[in-house]
Amino acid sequence: DRFHILSHMAEAVDTVRKEEHQLLKRKGDETLKGTKYLWLYLENT
Repeated sequence: DRFHILSHMAEAVDTVRKEEHQLLKRKGDETLKGTKYLWLYLENT
């Protein structure tokens, strides 16, 4: 059903965001800092 599909998608997007943020952070780039809820919101629109 739609709820479970969106739940899995949100989890996947958040996992990728975390990984990308860690990679960027090691390089001194804080671009993704504070964007968690923006990514989750954009996914659900």
